[in-house]
Amino acid sequence: MLTPLNGYSESAFTFDPTDLRGTYKVGLTVTNTRGGETTSSILIRIDKSTPSLGENSDTDGDGLSDILESVADSDRDRIPDYIDKKGPANLLPVSVTGVHMQSAKDTTLSLGDSAYAAGKHIGGITLKDIDQFYNDNLASQNSYQFLHGIFDFIVRKIEIGESTQVVIPLNAALLADSKFTTYQQGVGWMDFVEDEKNSVASAPGSLGDCPEPGSNNYGSGLVEGYHCIQLTIQDGGPNDTDRAMNNAVVSLGAIVTIGVTFPDITIKSEWMEKTEFHGKGENVVLALILESDSPDALLNGFTLKAKGELNEVNDLEMVHLYFDRNSNSNSNSNSNSNSNSNSNSIPEGSELVSSAQYANDDGILTFTLAKDYQLPIGETHWLVTYTF
Repeated sequence: MLTPLNGYSESAFTFDPTDLRGTYKVGLTVTNTRGGETTSSILIRIDKSTPSLGENSDTDGDGLSDILESVADSDRDRIPDYIDKKGPANLLPVSVTGVHMQSAKDTTLSLGDSAYAAGKHIGGITLKDIDQFYNDNLASQNSYQFLHGIFDFIVRKIEIGESTQVVIPLNAALLADSKFTTYQQGVGWMDFVEDEKNSVASAPGSLGDCPEPGSNNYGSGLVEGYHCIQLTIQDGGPNDTDRAMNNAVVSLGAIVTIGVTFPDITIKSEWMEKTEFHGKGENVVLALILESDSPDALLNGFTLKAKGELNEVNDLEMVHLYFDRNSNSNSNSNSNSNSNSNSNSIPEGSELVSSAQYANDDGILTFTLAKDYQLPIGETHWLVTYTF
């Protein structure tokens, strides 16, 4: 509990945060002489320490140093300025890859309470974050699969009692029998209520790229294979978590599926014919073929285990992973074709997707992709090169 240093009658609420940790809710009630009353509240998070910010670091890549931007929140989206690129006020990052959800023009987006309390800098959260914030352990008590993440956000500057639209780009295509659910404290997960002022729509789009709110590309319902959803939510309506007509919509929800069949993925590898290399340079040493029976599989990395006479630490400068566009194009017409089986050179058009180094001889190396790659049905071809 927060205790004001100067009592409750002062115009400012002042407290000492020295021995405080966690989140606290501060409320304000204003009453006029005619008996009218209005209330407002704010959630405050008190961290153990502030991050170390440097003059030469620029975490958000906006050209301003971290120490100059500081931990202030100038646009009030609950993301510290040194992490926040501060684009349009109706955009909010939904994943670490930089993909944004978008609300209607002239509205603002900010993190929801559970995301803010968990110290997140994106609108995507976990079941554990919800359970810890509400302390009711109801979020994890379900039979759902949360394959697209959980979204926690607040839209402000809405006409009181009216509806607003929010677009969320998905990290994978919608599956059959998907539905949108919302979380209510003390109740758990509930189906999104649709009526004349509340609806769920979807559009084809692509990974990370969706039509803006209100676009005619959105059609009613969640359509299998689509990558974008649009929520229409009424201020104070059945899907507004705070249930209050207050010019804001509070939403904590997710796309869920029951009885998901997980993709079956197989991997084949082929070492190049030439296995002895002399001098310096980059050579293809391994061709990898992934085969998926579903378009719903996401690839975020590869892990290799080295073994043999080569000293991977002393003999190698770098190891690279390429997406082999040439073989992927050929595989559409001939699944057995492989343009690299007789060559150790990198095929023209190959895309470098990751680089790494072995930390130990005969050790393990992990390629981490900058963004998740959605595997199509069928084969995709990849190449591993060693630079000596």
